[in-house]
Amino acid sequence: MTNSNGQSSSETPYLNPQPAPEPQNQQTLVTMSALLKRNKENATYLPSWYRALLSQARVQHSSTAGYRQSYSDAGWHLAIHWSRYVEEDQLEAAEASLASLKWDDTAGAVRWLRKYAASFMKAAPSRRHENLARGFLKRLYK
Repeated sequence: MTNSNGQSSSETPYLNPQPAPEPQNQQTLVTMSALLKRNKENATYLPSWYRALLSQARVQHSSTAGYRQSYSDAGWHLAIHWSRYVEEDQLEAAEASLASLKWDDTAGAVRWLRKYAASFMKAAPSRRHENLARGFLKRLYK
């Protein structure tokens, strides 16, 4: 069977599609270990969950209705995940010094975070470090 251009129906593009062209910018899949290695090589890397919490804490709401994220929430989540972001050779010392912190030692928690989670603390405004440390301690002593 031929169409009006004299081509057979098997040659029409809609019945015999060509393979899709290769994408120009193929992104490679990043494994978790590669991501953690990149984290340790690049001190400015922050995980998206932490950046999102900081961003939400910075937003000023016009009303007081509902729950408002704070830097304490970022500290809470950092307490859950901190061991993933500490150098392996410092992990034992970090755990030992963390165990010596009291539940109300905010200043000690700020010092600990500045030493072992420096990039996380640099991302938060310095006037909010105590609030972040309170959330960190609250999660540890939950």
